[in-house]
Amino acid sequence: MTRPAVDHDSPGRQAGALSIIGSGSWGTALAMVLAPRFKKVSLWVFERDLAERMRRTRENDVYLPGFMLPENVDITTELRGAEFVLGVMPSHFARATYRAAAPHFDPSMTFVSATKGIEQGTLLRMSQVWAETLPFPAPVAVLSGPTFAREIARGDPAAVVIACEQLHVSERVQAAFSGPSLRLYTNSD
Repeated sequence: MTRPAVDHDSPGRQAGALSIIGSGSWGTALAMVLAPRFKKVSLWVFERDLAERMRRTRENDVYLPGFMLPENVDITTELRGAEFVLGVMPSHFARATYRAAAPHFDPSMTFVSATKGIEQGTLLRMSQVWAETLPFPAPVAVLSGPTFAREIARGDPAAVVIACEQLHVSERVQAAFSGPSLRLYTNSD
């Protein structure tokens, strides 16, 4: 099993918590690389049997086999909010998932979408879908870039963009998520 690269050079963990909605290969890899940046990471898993195996083995044997999840990653089947909420589910499940999670969100949270694609039928970007399903107005930042889940999980160096129309939101996510192996660069587009 491969353990994630430990972020010894970071300025310390952030005070808050991160909730990741989606445990495919990309969501699992992001949980691994971001875990050193947060005291607690909740990784939401849709499939109950997979969640149970992941709790027992600390490995996502379906979507990212061969990599161990850090101890501060809580595998859950309950949708939750946190200081930062990161959406990483397949685009065709995004609207329904965000609607189901909406009661757990509040305006103090920072919302980040790492879901690729657009919504079929409406042709909306995932950040627009999320904004439409929130019970209050809030900006949604978008994480994107040329990355591969296995490389991120291995701790290989990567650069991504965090974009939001409100630059202070992008900068907040950049400060919380950036580490030695994953660098975020802000954009307002």
